[in-house]
Amino acid sequence: MQMLSNIRLTLGLGATLALLGIAGCSVPKAPDSLCFVVRELQGRARCFPEGSTNAQALKVGDKLHAGQLVQTSADGRNLDIALRRSILMRFAPDSAIRIIQASSGSGRVGDSAKVELLAGRTHVKVGRSAACEIGFPNGVVRICDGMMGLDDRGCVKVWQGSASVMLAGQSQPTVVPQGYVFYSASGEIHSLAELLNWSDSYQ
Repeated sequence: MQMLSNIRLTLGLGATLALLGIAGCSVPKAPDSLCFVVRELQGRARCFPEGSTNAQALKVGDKLHAGQLVQTSADGRNLDIALRRSILMRFAPDSAIRIIQASSGSGRVGDSAKVELLAGRTHVKVGRSAACEIGFPNGVVRICDGMMGLDDRGCVKVWQGSASVMLAGQSQPTVVPQGYVFYSASGEIHSLAELLNWSDSYQ
């Protein structure tokens, strides 16, 4: 809760500065620097360049580089960002993320990205040979060639492929197979079909 409060305090300051007319979040980098691009935006979202408290409104086509902090508004819908055609991430309303790294692949090794989910929820789709690591408050999850959902409490739902979850203090990761959900708080794994059956039984 303290982390989320700090995030909102920083973002609140940035929002005030944004009202002064600061707009656009693309920041010049090296010509060959790989970055995420905003593909779809339903509602409002904003970005903080690395080391800055100046909030900048996001729009479709903006580029997001390593070190930048992104937040979606609570009254919006979704923000979609993509790393070329290899990694697609969708963030729910009231989410906050930090771009850690984006790397291009070569040969048989695909593109890779590292992102930190500070608050909220995300859905991730990763193409063949690509890889994505997403940190959350209690650990990190890695997925290659698959599709999954993650929230800031460490609930991992895998719809395609498999995901590897390493919690703080663990020496070995937990592998979550396709069609299963992993709860970081309890360490339990359940099938998604089982959860649907539970839901149906209460209707």
